[in-house]
Order: sequence, then C-alpha cells, then structure tokens
Amino acid sequence: MATAEVAGGASGSRVEVAGGANGSRIEPASRIEPASRVHGVLTGLARHARRRSWPILLSLVLVLTGMAYTLAWAPLVYHISAWITPGDFWNMMRSSHFIGWGDFGGVYSDGSEVVSLPGILVVMAPFAMIAQHFGLSEAYPFALAHPTAWLLYGPVEMALSGFSLFGLDRLLGHFQVRTWPRRYALLAAAIFLWPDSVIWGHPEDMIAIGCACYGLVAILEMRYVSCAWWFAAGLSFQPLVGLMYPVALGVAGWRRWAPMVTRTISIPAVLVAVPFIGDFHATYRQVVTEPTYPRIVASHDTPLMALAPVLHGINRGGRVSLGTAIGKSPQYQSLAKATRAFPGLAGVLKQKVVERPGAAHLPGTVSAGAAHLVLIAIVVLIGAWAARHRAQAALVVWAAAAALALRPIFEPVDFAYYLGAGISLLLAVAVVALAGNSASIGGVARVPAATTAFTALAGGIFVLGYYHLGSWPWWSLMTAGTLAMIAASWVVVNAAHAGP
Repeated sequence: MATAEVAGGASGSRVEVAGGANGSRIEPASRIEPASRVHGVLTGLARHARRRSWPILLSLVLVLTGMAYTLAWAPLVYHISAWITPGDFWNMMRSSHFIGWGDFGGVYSDGSEVVSLPGILVVMAPFAMIAQHFGLSEAYPFALAHPTAWLLYGPVEMALSGFSLFGLDRLLGHFQVRTWPRRYALLAAAIFLWPDSVIWGHPEDMIAIGCACYGLVAILEMRYVSCAWWFAAGLSFQPLVGLMYPVALGVAGWRRWAPMVTRTISIPAVLVAVPFIGDFHATYRQVVTEPTYPRIVASHDTPLMALAPVLHGINRGGRVSLGTAIGKSPQYQSLAKATRAFPGLAGVLKQKVVERPGAAHLPGTVSAGAAHLVLIAIVVLIGAWAARHRAQAALVVWAAAAALALRPIFEPVDFAYYLGAGISLLLAVAVVALAGNSASIGGVARVPAATTAFTALAGGIFVLGYYHLGSWPWWSLMTAGTLAMIAASWVVVNAAHAGP
C-alpha cells in the first residue's frame, strides 16, 4: 500500500492519502497525530529519565533506606517496640492539617514550632487530608509508638527530599564534566543530606536547595526571569536559601535587580501574608524572631547565645510545658534511655522533650533572627565579590555554596542537619573542579587523593554535628572545619579556572 501526504484547504490542514486494492481513502491527520504526539512525549520522558538516572536511583535508595531505618532501627538495635519518626515532621503536619481545614491563617498559631515559610505545608496538606480520611494516627500532640500515618507521610516526604539531588545534578551538568565525579558528588550529597529528611524530618530544606541549584543554573545561563522564579519557589519552602540569592543578584547586575527581586518575593509574600493577617503575633514570632531551643538533647548552644534575645524559659510562670508532659510517656522515656546509652548518637532519636545534660542554666527559648542579620551582611559582601567574577561560573557557584555553608557559624543554637547542605555543595564544587582540571593539583594521579581529602574533611564536619563537646570547643571545631572547607575549595576552584 502506498501512502502520501497532501496539504490543502483554506486552513492548511494535512490529510493522508492511502492507496491499495480497495482504492484510495483520505484520513484526517488528526487521527494519527495524537498517537505520534504521545510517542514523542514518552520518548522525551525516557530521554530525560536517562539523563537523570543517578538522582532517580539515589532518591529511590533514600526512600527505601529511610523507611527501613524509621521502622526497623528501634526494634532491631534498641529492642524497643516503636518506630523512630522525626519529631519536627509531626508538628509540620499539624499545620498542614490547618490548611486542609481551611485555616491557612492559623498555621503558626497555638504553639506551632514551624519557622519556615508555608510552602511545604501547602504541599503536604492533601496528604494530611488523605490520612485523616482513612483514620491514620499521628504522633502529635502525644507520642505514639506506631503512628500509622507515617506509612503514607514517610515515603512522600523522602521522595520530595530527593528533589535536591535533581537540582544538584543539573547544576553539575552545567560544567560538562565526566560521569564519575558527577556521580560521586551526588552520592556524597545524598549521604550528607539523608539525615535532613529521615532523622530530622525537614524535606522543605532539601526542596529549597534543589530550587536554589536550578536558580544558579539559570543565572549562569543568563535566564534571569527563570532564576527569579526558582529562588521564589525555594524561599517559599526555606528562607535560608536566600543566603545564596545575593550571588545571583551580583551576577545579574544592578539594572536587573528590581524585576528579579519583585518576582522572587512575590510567591513567598503571598504565602506568608495570609498567616500574618490571620494571627500577626504568632506569625511574627515564628517567621521573624525564629525561636530555637538550646536545652533539648539534640542541640548545640554556641557562643552566640550570649547575643541572642531570650524569649522565655521551659517552665515560665510555673506551668509545665506540653513537651514536658509528653516526655513522661513510656515510649519517650524508653527512647530517651536508649539515647543516653549512646551519647555520640544523641541527635539521632531527636526527642525534643529530653533536656540535654548540663543545659539547665540555659534559657528555654532564644531568638535566632538577630544573629542572622550579621550573616546577611556577610553574604551581601559575597554577592558583591561574585559580581566581579560573574564570567567565571565555578567561582560563582563556589560563592553561593560558601554563603550557605556559613549559616551554622552564625547560629546561637545549632543542630546537626544545619551542616549538611553547605558542605555538600562545597564538596560538589571541589570534586568538579578537580576533575575538570587535574593539572591544577599536579596531574590525574593526585585527583583521587585530593577528592578523598575533601570528602574526609566534609565527613568530619558532618559527624561532628552528632557529638557534644561543650559550647566553645564544638563551635570552634565546627567553625574551623567549615572555614577550612571553604578555603580549600576556593583554592581548587580558582586554580582550575586559572588553568595549568
């Protein structure tokens, strides 16, 4: 059978003429084009999946290992009939329920501990309604050994956390390096960011990092509108990725600041406006003053505590807080006992109601917002430096990673998961620079040793987050390690840019 295409008609429509033994017939092309369009879409998705096969695989591993840990670690290791679920996550889901019930203005009210913007609350609200519809139990406001809603929430929040790996993969792909350093950097980032989602329950941090990585790619490719919207999305989940935004503004140039900033603040402003209208004082307390808790077992009080405004104590006014009441439950007491048996893993179980030994002299709640003002001033200077090196992509990305890595240094109270994002980006930049110009360190033979040294330094900072050494010793080691990571990565990136 012979076929031919004929174009005709006033509308320029296409028809297909088929000839055979039974004669010719004319069929509209619309009967054939839908199938070809579907095939094209599927082909495009398959091609994209092949390009992103490594982050897809690592995200799947994140979900599988994360769920295995939360469901099986306590029974197998501590011999406790309980699941280890992240405490912060349940407080977040409580606010997501408020959105599902139509009370968007109350997401920060009534003792909420959410200090990020409501982006993640909006995303998780449908799942909160699904859990409510099926009567699944949640570990809020009282501790439950087996909250059945975790079987729904856990895979969802861990899968969402994998978005950070997609953003990082896209950022590394911009430099067109070989496959192995790109995969190595992604694997290291997956390891360092794994606790953010699984142990601490903060998928919003990882989603924001992914958005910021896409935003950096956009600014490097001079897609300024796209960059603004990516950072708008990131800020809607976690405002601290705004530490990287001055670098993007510096690269864009001051003439583009007004339209970029307008777009960037539009989505976060709309999201936070409703809670401010609904409950101004509660929203101001959580979003602006950013209360943090230096007494709990997983925290690290730093020397900046001396400058942090004190909000209130744990038992202010003689009242026993809700957290103290929860801490008397048998499940929490068992988990607390297991935590004290392994001091090095004190942050693993993350039970906020367990007071850290030796912390009785500390205030119950302090504000982290004041310390962030100093950090903002520093990252503005980093952005000005990036403006002078806008033509050097690797240095621009290094500047953004360094700005993010400085965060734990300027916190009055640190937690282990504060360390992962910055060191992951710095390590990725260093690995890519080493692979792209091995001559800068004396040849290809030295690349594995240099990569191992960077990984060991990043790993040391990461592990340090789970050990308590006292305020000054811990902060000094963490600060020295972070600054060493920033300086060493700058040397490698700068040498790689300069060439042999």
